[in-house]
Amino acid sequence: MDPQVYQMNLIQQLAGIIEGNLNSPLSVKVLAERSGYSERWLYKLFQDVTGISVAQYIRRRKLTLAALLLRHTSLRITDISLMYEFSSPQAFSRAFRQQFKVSPVQYRNADAWDMQYAQPVLYRTTPCTKFRMIEIAEGNHPSVPNLKMPVNLGMDFIHTQSGDHFIYNRNLFESIISIYGPVNEMSDFMISGEMIPSRETDSELIYTFKEINSFSLPETLLPDGLYASQEFTGTYKEIFDFHIYDAMGSLCINKCVMKRGSIYTLFHRTDNKNIMDMQFLIPCVKI
Repeated sequence: MDPQVYQMNLIQQLAGIIEGNLNSPLSVKVLAERSGYSERWLYKLFQDVTGISVAQYIRRRKLTLAALLLRHTSLRITDISLMYEFSSPQAFSRAFRQQFKVSPVQYRNADAWDMQYAQPVLYRTTPCTKFRMIEIAEGNHPSVPNLKMPVNLGMDFIHTQSGDHFIYNRNLFESIISIYGPVNEMSDFMISGEMIPSRETDSELIYTFKEINSFSLPETLLPDGLYASQEFTGTYKEIFDFHIYDAMGSLCINKCVMKRGSIYTLFHRTDNKNIMDMQFLIPCVKI
């Protein structure tokens, strides 16, 4: 095997172990024991290949998931800091400000989030496809999300590994998959909405869907503005993974500033009724 391919495979293996243990103490020693390599060799390999140390990557991933919880849930900052093994809320706030340049409270209340400070996962589950920025000058006014789905993430906002595959928070996954039920007989359709904090549960999905005819023309469906556009083909389960991993990772890599508000997903059913062509459009701020 080519040495570079071997190294990247090993990094992905390590990233997989890290991703499944972000809510527990995790050290280079533990990673070395699980992978079968020496601590020194492992530390040097990770640093050489990724440009950051294992410890930095682990902390940055913890803070990135914490940032998602701040945006999308009503969980207390104290609970979030404990979830990711910080010694105190104060220690969490200091580390958060160092990475994201604002306090946890400021981040939670913001109307836009600079994704360049987030740490994308190094473990790739789905192939990333076309990424581009598109600007809609004279858009449409889609329906306001009027459907709600409660989501109780609890303390399990973490990825668990099953073989070579990650299982994201099961409650969130089941809630999102259930949304697709009413559209099973539609050929082309759009789902729009967002996950927001809730008083009754940790979070809730507010959304709407409609049948469409013009899958390739988002400018006829979406409001004016700038959007990060990504395209992908797969099953609903694969599309969910794409949203969670590659779509968010691309926002980080391309230094997008993501706006608060509805995200739009356009679907076109292929000849295989279980496979969808999908275009994911995330509203962004012009910079």
